[in-house]
Amino acid sequence: MPLPRKDKILFVSISILVIYNLVGFIGIHSIFQNLFLSLTPLSLLLSTVLLFLNNQQLNKRFILFCFIVFVSGFLIEVTGVKSGVVFGNYSYGATLGVKLFNVPLIIGINWLMLVYMAGCIFSELKTNIVIKSLLGATSLVLLDLFIEPVAIKYDFWTWKNGTIPLQNYCAWFVVSFLLLLVFYKSNFSKSNRFAIILFSMQLVFFYFIQDNSMLQTSHFTYSILLLATIAYPILQSFENRIMFYKTWKYLFPAIICTASIFIAGDIWFVNSSIWKFNPEYVLGFYFFNLPFEEWLFFIVIPFACVFVYQVMNHFVKKDVFSPFAKYITLVLSFTLIIISLIFHNQTYTLTTFLTLGLFLLFHQFVLKSTYLGRFYLSWLVCLIPFFMVNGVLTAMPVLIYNPAHMLGIRLYTIPLEDTFYGMLNILLVITLYEEFRKRALSY
Repeated sequence: MPLPRKDKILFVSISILVIYNLVGFIGIHSIFQNLFLSLTPLSLLLSTVLLFLNNQQLNKRFILFCFIVFVSGFLIEVTGVKSGVVFGNYSYGATLGVKLFNVPLIIGINWLMLVYMAGCIFSELKTNIVIKSLLGATSLVLLDLFIEPVAIKYDFWTWKNGTIPLQNYCAWFVVSFLLLLVFYKSNFSKSNRFAIILFSMQLVFFYFIQDNSMLQTSHFTYSILLLATIAYPILQSFENRIMFYKTWKYLFPAIICTASIFIAGDIWFVNSSIWKFNPEYVLGFYFFNLPFEEWLFFIVIPFACVFVYQVMNHFVKKDVFSPFAKYITLVLSFTLIIISLIFHNQTYTLTTFLTLGLFLLFHQFVLKSTYLGRFYLSWLVCLIPFFMVNGVLTAMPVLIYNPAHMLGIRLYTIPLEDTFYGMLNILLVITLYEEFRKRALSY
């Protein structure tokens, strides 16, 4: 069956995006670096064009929105450069091309692309525009964390005394939030599947383009594991029978909400010396003491596991565990809670077992979920790649655990707690994923 026209446009857009980012990455690390850097404005313009090509409605209201965001973004930058009161004291270099009032014209386009991209990612959420704008602004601040080191290195812009002020990120959040409110108030179609692809590609591109003086082969270990994990689910997302990409508008908000909780917990675990990361196997870019790969972990692994969940639902028509789901839930939850209370001095054991046990009871008696049987089946399948990936992470080890905070029981090299930690992560993602889908169908 041939792909519909909009799917063909999406496929071609992704292909172009991947090719020109790959060429750009190679070019910037070649003897032709200056030439490729001079093409940065064209690259931003091409990304914006591809993004708009995947918009399903180009009308007068959309054009008005584009004009408002372009002008607003540009004028805010002009004010920021001249006064230093918005983002801090900074100035633009020559890389971004032609300037007006000491601000490159492409910056207005960049603000438009970013705001529209972030807005589309969260547009399908069945919640008010304030929440969606807050989520979008947060995602753009996250992206800026990876843009800033590259911008400084390649003369996009420079900061006074070479220090990026906290004020910059606060201003990014406020400006993004206000422009996203304009986006959601504007009356035009906000469905754009290319938006999340472009956002992900930008994260990956700015991640890998940073200073590579430390990038020996071993430092790619964690990155390669994540890439190997997500490659097949991404490629198969457009398979005609499953059409997994059509669920992304529910999946990525669920992943981001869950990741925010688990990353906060991960930061606490690291700061509490419950575990740490081996610098030999990560690229060396840390945010709040977590390597960037760990941030990606909470996006890549849930994406792959929900893909398995969706595939199992499609091909295994019978819910084989449904008759036993209640008993599995009760036995598992009470067992986990009892163990957590007995070993309450082991922090990793206590937090993981107790949280998962209570969450399962919440599913059983409050949510009264009908999909737990299907979740248990898909989780059993997910355990196969889980033991492969986590086995490498713990065997090398990429992740080093403090034995004082856990039971000491290992499945090969994997702490027993990791199995239930992963289960909690995926169950929360699927819970939100199913809730977002249910709300969408009820409208």
